[in-house]
Amino acid sequence: MKSRHSTLEKLCAIVHALEQQIALCKQNPRTRKKRVAATLYAIRKIVKNELGAFCNCQQITVVNNSELDAFEAKMAIPCPVHGASRLGILVTIGGYASDGDPRDQRLEELVKQYQRSCISQKRRSR
Repeated sequence: MKSRHSTLEKLCAIVHALEQQIALCKQNPRTRKKRVAATLYAIRKIVKNELGAFCNCQQITVVNNSELDAFEAKMAIPCPVHGASRLGILVTIGGYASDGDPRDQRLEELVKQYQRSCISQKRRSR
């Protein structure tokens, strides 16, 4: 993981370069707007790269009906970058809830709860 010092150095270098460009040339509003946009893009790129190290989201989560407490705990852990937990594609291992096994019924309830939280999170982000 990169140190915070190197990130700060990168950001300071970008701001310093922008200040030099502003001081050296007269800019019309259109040119100034382009330079600000390019600087913001560079800063966002650095921040995105640095935050990736802190993300705990998953691509695929395997859920076994004998480990429901562990799955429920994973659902409760928020991602430091995105806020809500993103568990990716859920692969469930167990029987059907209609078979009457209480573990399978609880598994189905937890999966539905996770799917509802994903839908509500998408609605809030719009």
